[in-house]
Amino acid sequence: MVTTEPVIRVQGLRKTYVHERPFSREKFVVRALDGIDLVISAGSSFALVGESGSGKSTLALCMARLEQPGEGRIWFEGQDLFRLSGPELMRVRRHIQLIFQGTAAALNPRFSAEEIIIEPLRIQSVGTRTEQRDRAVHLMEKVGLPPVWLSRRPHQFSGGQRQRLAIARALALEPRLLILDEAFTGLDLSIQAQMVALLRDLQSRENLTYVFISHDLSLMAHVADEIAIFDRGRIVEQGQPSRLFSNPCQPETRALLEAIPGRRSVLGLGQS
Repeated sequence: MVTTEPVIRVQGLRKTYVHERPFSREKFVVRALDGIDLVISAGSSFALVGESGSGKSTLALCMARLEQPGEGRIWFEGQDLFRLSGPELMRVRRHIQLIFQGTAAALNPRFSAEEIIIEPLRIQSVGTRTEQRDRAVHLMEKVGLPPVWLSRRPHQFSGGQRQRLAIARALALEPRLLILDEAFTGLDLSIQAQMVALLRDLQSRENLTYVFISHDLSLMAHVADEIAIFDRGRIVEQGQPSRLFSNPCQPETRALLEAIPGRRSVLGLGQS
């Protein structure tokens, strides 16, 4: 159930990168985030949608304390993430987990499925060896993978199965926030539908909050309660999917809508 208590609150977030032009010593500044403000309620699904380079992934990394902004603040369940350090930060980080697009690269190819799932528990010193293995078995079942596959390596799973394995790993520490960065990209439509169904089931059972990072506005209309449209480091429009599809206010939103194949047939996606 969606509550009004924010799990994430972002205020005035700015992040810049300094790059050097190829074959030149000339430097230039890229504003990845340019004054981001947003609130994400606990138990909700929030989508950040925009083209590549719009800044949405940088915001996700800041939410996970993997990037340091130049200005601004982020609160996770009322705690200022950028004032935490040491054991406090370690304790909070277990509740914020990321799932990336490229599971073939994100999952250690030398590890078995069991080792992949158990690794976060070992890092955080959670449970005995027996308890960790029992947790791995339970999580494999929870994401729809046979526990007898615990000895398999990532290359022995299909793309959709590897994504399920990545979800199992992310759930190992019982997080409250999952950030999914282009997690559906490269999967065919039937596998995407299965993943959406799995995530909805997990959310209802675990009271998870999702932040989806995507360039696919039509898909996000199926999974998100609210969508923020990103362009050049700024949120240019935000609202419920049904409103964005029926009455887009900004040219960036209209451009994303026009890019959807068969747009007329999907205008009601946000209402399903």
